[in-house]
Amino acid sequence: MTHYTLTDLLSEQSVSVALSATTKGDCIHELVACIEKTGRISDAASVQAALLAREHNASTAIEGGIALPHIQSAYAKAACMAFGISRNGIAFSANDGELTHFFALAVAPEADSASYLTTLVELIDKLRNNSVQKKLFACKTNEELYKRLLGYEHVMVPLPPMH
Repeated sequence: MTHYTLTDLLSEQSVSVALSATTKGDCIHELVACIEKTGRISDAASVQAALLAREHNASTAIEGGIALPHIQSAYAKAACMAFGISRNGIAFSANDGELTHFFALAVAPEADSASYLTTLVELIDKLRNNSVQKKLFACKTNEELYKRLLGYEHVMVPLPPMH
């Protein structure tokens, strides 16, 4: 099973230091649009619809202001991720009832063995650290956010393969 790194999944085009979305649907739309710019998905509308359907079934928001919408899709040309920050927070149906500020949205081909999830879990582990959240929140440009995220890649400990 391939272990993806943030370098494999993210690009400077797929991060947003200041999401303008105010709703869950708009947030997913904005993040999918970031991924669409990378050319790694072939049908943004279908990917968005699948992500919204998945969120309708079970929210991917977790406590600590973090959400990780993710799907496998026939419209994914390669595993990819968008990362965005909402300065004001978005109601994303987190268990703790708090607003969500950090979004890591991932899309992978259906044939992928879900190994992209390992990278998502590692990123979430980092995002649960208040110091990391403050540093990400302090980023002023997409380029700065992208470089900061890639900097965490080298301190993430790979987890054992998921079976």
